[in-house]
Parts: sequence; C-alpha cells; structure tokens
Amino acid sequence: MVFSTLLAEFTKKYGQGHLIVFFEIVFFLSKIVKTKNSFHDHRKIKIDFSLKKFKKMCMQYFLHEKPLAHITKHTKFCNLDFLIKKKVLVPRENTENMTYDFIRNFRKMKNRNVVDLCCGCGAIGLTVRKYLPTFQVSCIDKYLQPIINTKLNAKKLGVEANIIKINVFKYLTKQKKLDLIISNPPYINKKTFKNKKMLHWESKKALFAKNNGYAFYDYFFAWLKNNRFNQCWLEYGFEQKQILKAKLEKIANLRYCFKKNYYVIITSK
Repeated sequence: MVFSTLLAEFTKKYGQGHLIVFFEIVFFLSKIVKTKNSFHDHRKIKIDFSLKKFKKMCMQYFLHEKPLAHITKHTKFCNLDFLIKKKVLVPRENTENMTYDFIRNFRKMKNRNVVDLCCGCGAIGLTVRKYLPTFQVSCIDKYLQPIINTKLNAKKLGVEANIIKINVFKYLTKQKKLDLIISNPPYINKKTFKNKKMLHWESKKALFAKNNGYAFYDYFFAWLKNNRFNQCWLEYGFEQKQILKAKLEKIANLRYCFKKNYYVIITSK
C-alpha cells in the first residue's frame, strides 16, 4: 500500500477531522516521512512500516481512547518536542497557554529563578529555560517516573535545570523565599471525575487531589501566607475559580488576577 492510499482509507473510516492523528502516527512509524511536505513527496511510495501496527495504533486512539502522546511517546508543547513516558501526565492546552503567557510576560527580564512544582514530564520548566536561557529553573516532583522523564527531556532539548525528586510540600517547608513559581498541580476531585478510561493511561497521582481537589492549594496558600515570594502562576480546574478566590481573599498582602485560560497570577505586595 502506498502513502496516498493509506490516507484515503483513513479518512474514509475516521473522517477529515482526525488528520492530525493520521500524520502523528505516520511520522512516528515511518523512517522516511517526518513532515507533511515529505508525505506529499512520498505519497506514491509504498509505506515503510507495518500496516497492522498502524491500524493497531489507530484502534488504541479511537476505540480505547489512549492519548495520542502515549501512542507516539512524544508531544509538542510550545513548539518543542517532549518525550512522554508511560503513566506521566500529558500536558494540556491550558498549561501550554499559561506557559506561553509566562514567557511573554518575562521575556525582557534576565537572571530570574523559577520553580516548576509538580513538573511531570518537565514541559513547563524546561520550556521556560529554553526560551528564557538566563533564567535558572528548578523542576520538582515527588515521583521517580516524572523525574526520569524530565531528565530525558532536558537532555533532548539541550537545557540545564535543577531536577529534584522530593515531595513538593517537603520542598516548600525548606524554602523561606522564592522568586517565581509556576505549577500545574493535581486538582481534580476524584468523587466527580467521569472519564474513567483516562486512568488506564495517565497517573492518578498527577490528576487527583484530596479535599475535593483542593489539597494542593490549601497547603500552597498556607505557604504563601507565611513565606516570601515574588510571583506565582498557578493552574486550576474550570469549576474552582470562586472557591480559590475566596481562599485567596483571606490572605493579606497578596494581589491576584484570574486569567481566561484557567490560571491565576498571585503577586506579593
């Protein structure tokens, strides 16, 4: 089968709306086709991978709802390519938007110190380090797999970062002063979570938080209240704004601004 025939069969079965899935799987499997331009150049050439494997990966995505990044073992984040290990959370669009905004906000500054709490695959912290090379970045996570994943991505991207395996709360207790903090923490309420298939592919520990999803925020806000920092960028769930706002209002000497992409910027007065 040639590449053009494979595309025709895919679109007939899954529709034009899923072409990104088609190309990502082809790029992953093929040794000669890595871009849409190269696909066009090789459209009449016989595919150089197993058709059976291609169909299996399509079935994983469409039937079993396996995230595309866990099928191809990588994802694009802020135009950078990140490896994704098994059971490590795939960064979402809201996280990418927050990271882009963070970089734009600080692009004219130099020599700041950034801590990425609950770093996962390292997408936030390593992206900041890549685009703001004078910034010093620390990536913090409690679990071994995310730390391994972050180290692999730091090497892949050619950036240096301080990557630390430690409980985030334990790390914070040792810090009396931080400059910039950015985080996409666990914030999902397990009791109301409905997408059970997601749990086959991604870590429950990266998704769920106790206290109906607010455990991280409660501890973190207590740290903000009693320690020094300059600014924090913090992602939250789409139904959590009002409760988080009420919690922040109880803390003196803070300014905060909720953004449309479900993150809040907290600044010390």
